[in-house]
Amino acid sequence: MIIENDDRLYTISDVLEISKQTGAPVVYDNLHNACNPSDPGVTDAEWIAFAKETWKEADGPMKIHYSQQRENARLGAHTQTIYIQPFMDFYEEVSPLDVDIMLEVKDKNLSATKANLATSNNPDIHDLEKEWARYKYLVLSHSAKHYQAIRTLLKDKSNYPVIHFYTLIEEALDINPDKNTELNGVDHVWGHLKKRVSEKEATKFQTMKEQWLEDKITIARLKNRLKKLAIKYKEQYLQQSLYFFID
Repeated sequence: MIIENDDRLYTISDVLEISKQTGAPVVYDNLHNACNPSDPGVTDAEWIAFAKETWKEADGPMKIHYSQQRENARLGAHTQTIYIQPFMDFYEEVSPLDVDIMLEVKDKNLSATKANLATSNNPDIHDLEKEWARYKYLVLSHSAKHYQAIRTLLKDKSNYPVIHFYTLIEEALDINPDKNTELNGVDHVWGHLKKRVSEKEATKFQTMKEQWLEDKITIARLKNRLKKLAIKYKEQYLQQSLYFFID
């Protein structure tokens, strides 16, 4: 059993004191400490060092919880994704302490992959290219400018611009898409399918596209139609795309 500081009642100082009395190891939560601080003058790394003293070998590797505050939301609400630059600032501060960082975030494994690639000891541009294959049409549907910037960024195969890469993705996805950017994404995805589908399917898609442009159906419904066609015609490149899974 472990104990953790929370965002309302028990500060990190409180749980460190409880640990002295019970022997339970302490898990430090950075966002909870920001919401319910014990001593604002003590850094995350310092609190983690104190918490690490409560862990014994039998407890296994020390764990901490990391999350980020979502803007314009209740105090303690988690972000949809882990923004890479704040995470790296935190990571550089605490990495000498050799702890396991558990991410608490809405998009789960997407942020875990992002953090792993950003802290990799074996950087490989091909890993970013694989990530780009998943993100590209989603990014395009939000911002053509960021889409082109990332394509240019990845042309240098001798580089590993992981922070810049994810920063551009984050910036793009923070932009609310409009009809024009969404149409760009729709047309690029359709380009993979239009030579595969039947004439009847093509006609149905074009009808749905017109309905969407006239605000008679939602973009989600149109994207779902594209997803079904990608599955039917075994378009693996599209099936792995986050375009179908993230707004």
